[in-house]
Amino acid sequence: MKTQKPLYRLLTVLLIVVLSLSSCGIIVLNDGSQTTDTEETEITLGPPTGTFLPSDWVPKEEIDGLAISQNRLEALPSGDLNGLSTFVAVEAETGNFWNDEEGLYVLPLAIRNTLVSEKYNTRIISQYRDAATLLAEIRASDKANDYYADLAVFSHITLGTYSSGGYIYNLNSLPHTDYSAVYYDQEAMAQLTVGGVVYAAVGEATAQMEQYACLYVNRTLGEHNGVTVDYDALYNGSFTWESLLASMKALPEEIPVFTTTYDRDTFAVMTYYSQNKAFLMPDENGRLASVGNTTATADLVALIKQILPLRVESLSLPSTESGDETAAAETTVSGWELFTGGHTIYTFGLLGDMTSLENVGFRWEVMPYPKQTESEEYGTPVHNHAPVMAALTTGENIDTVGYILQALHAASHDYLHQAFYDAATQRWITGAHTLDMIDLIRENPIYDYARMFGVNSSTLREGTFRAYFRAITENSSTDTCFKRYEKQLKNYLNSLK
Repeated sequence: MKTQKPLYRLLTVLLIVVLSLSSCGIIVLNDGSQTTDTEETEITLGPPTGTFLPSDWVPKEEIDGLAISQNRLEALPSGDLNGLSTFVAVEAETGNFWNDEEGLYVLPLAIRNTLVSEKYNTRIISQYRDAATLLAEIRASDKANDYYADLAVFSHITLGTYSSGGYIYNLNSLPHTDYSAVYYDQEAMAQLTVGGVVYAAVGEATAQMEQYACLYVNRTLGEHNGVTVDYDALYNGSFTWESLLASMKALPEEIPVFTTTYDRDTFAVMTYYSQNKAFLMPDENGRLASVGNTTATADLVALIKQILPLRVESLSLPSTESGDETAAAETTVSGWELFTGGHTIYTFGLLGDMTSLENVGFRWEVMPYPKQTESEEYGTPVHNHAPVMAALTTGENIDTVGYILQALHAASHDYLHQAFYDAATQRWITGAHTLDMIDLIRENPIYDYARMFGVNSSTLREGTFRAYFRAITENSSTDTCFKRYEKQLKNYLNSLK
């Protein structure tokens, strides 16, 4: 499943104008002597200006998501589940995309679940558990041969654990399914399909965009220090790691450059996916093959090695809550709080972090991860808790599982995601381009077999993302790091065929 190409949203521009939030200006460098007076900024109605106009200006299309879902469901096989409930066990860490009791998606989930329930005479019931509890309960039910749930939604990096435990079906064994349908993410499904086994599904029913990685920039602080967002580069695809590094190096030494909302190791590994590919990709025969050890990867490693030392883990700041006036009280601020406190220019985070930017007091922007080269499309790493959907062996009827798995994806049209866009427009964004940036980030989420199954195979993780991480952190060439486990990885991949 891929989103539509970004549609530049005139309605959003008008709304931002009404709210008197200006859009300035990624990155364009100046001499640092110029500052931006937002009160004197002239705001022009209409599309944003830049080299991408006029041919690329496309008004936002009005799409009837409900009608599309209804048409998709009509095309599915008929069935009657006799009013029995269908249970979906959901790992809470994956986010609120399945939460029908609170959060952004309550109403669209009610619509989606009602459509599916009416189609198959069932009732969709979601039950949330934390990751450890969910796995323990499924394991216990499997051991006792008891019913637990029909489907499960859990973090993609734990898929190997569920598979090796024998807790999930091969989705190819389910009736009434078609994984080539438009509402499945075909690139992700290729990572989930090995040797005729489809381990899980990724598509419109699992696309928890809050788990998509992205880059935030403090536009206010940046512009006061000579850096502004170059929207032309973002739209035309010329935003690269090299251009980002240049903007970072141009900042004054006393300015904290960037932080991350996840640890350094995770960030380092996630930079690989900005090449818009996984560590393992299907070859001409559809078999997964290692593609990490390339010249492009080596060039990327060289850039990331220069960027990582600019990361700020924490800052000690004067405390505003100390009752002892004689003490030099300090508080330590780290991670996302460095960005929301206005201390760093950039932060690598997740789209879901946007929900805490409502009252930060500065203008900001969100952007996709930079590219390795301009010729590629943007690739978006998915975080550890990005979900997949699997069929549990504790389910009582594979017909039920097949019907509902397909129907949930068919009925989960983009009106689910519209809830996030609506909240962003009403509560969070401070610029006219942000909805387009979300579109860019959503375009190519990267799921990777290596990360999904690496927890269960040292050869797999050492020959892929661990090799990449070593290339960044060790004094060894990229080629040396990947070749260290090249033979073992090849034998592992051959065993999958």
